[in-house]
Amino acid sequence: MSSNSGSTAVKRIVNSSIHLLGSDKTSIAAAAKTISIAFDRDPLVTWLRPGATTWGQLEPHHVQWQQRRVRHAQLSGYVVRASTSPHKSESKTAGLATLDEQENNNFSGVAMLFPPDGTRLWKWWNLWRWLALAVANIREYFDPAPIDFGSNMNRVRTMFEMNHNNLEKYSREVSPKKLWYLEVCCVRTDAQGRRVGKALMNWVVEKTDDAACLLECTDEKNVAFYERFGFRLKEVVEMRDEAEVQHTWLMVRS
Repeated sequence: MSSNSGSTAVKRIVNSSIHLLGSDKTSIAAAAKTISIAFDRDPLVTWLRPGATTWGQLEPHHVQWQQRRVRHAQLSGYVVRASTSPHKSESKTAGLATLDEQENNNFSGVAMLFPPDGTRLWKWWNLWRWLALAVANIREYFDPAPIDFGSNMNRVRTMFEMNHNNLEKYSREVSPKKLWYLEVCCVRTDAQGRRVGKALMNWVVEKTDDAACLLECTDEKNVAFYERFGFRLKEVVEMRDEAEVQHTWLMVRS
């Protein structure tokens, strides 16, 4: 699920830096809000949640669900945030604070990247982070966050089946030990045009190096954006129920 659409912001010259997301509650909550806002009008999310309150309204039960998703991703993959600040020349003349400070602790963008099967992520220097996240998930087991109310569960199952089949299919082509999976690459709609998406994707390309990487683009108009970073369209997958059809654009970089 990757989204970079919906530009509404005035373009400014900015620098974007990418950082591993912290395991503290504030960082996880901010990442959850960023994802919710970025995917507010995403075609796939809209299809999964017909007639429901949009993610961008940040209802508490939804934000809790999104936070759980972020924590789970941190345990098995990389979750990074994009911080944006004005270009030096602009900040001197305009006296601007960092854009993230202006944006009430919502990050400009977030990415979730999962390594090939069997890859061990933890090292001794971030073992404390992994343990903190594990404790949070154990606590959640006894006090679970709500589900994403408003979802059409039949469509959700269809999506998960599609995702599983896609990963299996392309893992066989390149070997499960070599296929990375970019689950999320998103930029808040009001941060569009600030080169945030470019910074996130440059990080993805650097992290995956020469290994293959799969993403499922949920909006056709973003296909060209990912092609700029070496991803190529492999196929258009159709998800169908009795009412509507939804498409996903499978892209692979190898």
